[in-house]
Amino acid sequence: MPRVRQARPVSSPARWAQPPLDYHTHLLLPEGHHFVGVLKTRCGAILPTGVTQHNQLPPGLTCERCHLNFLADSNTRGSSRSQDE
Repeated sequence: MPRVRQARPVSSPARWAQPPLDYHTHLLLPEGHHFVGVLKTRCGAILPTGVTQHNQLPPGLTCERCHLNFLADSNTRGSSRSQDE
């Protein structure tokens, strides 16, 4: 089974997926961090590759853990930008 790299703050644009099982939108890991044939989320959920993916957070229910990870990643990127300026 292929190994997945350890999750780290997202540096690319966020991608979201909304599986039909729980209807909660999940934050996907960046490209290259998924097992073959599935998508892995920031909260650790494994989704089929056929789920609808979005480049922006769609309206509706959001996975709380994924949303908190997104906010933490956003704050990390924002603070590193302000230090560079």
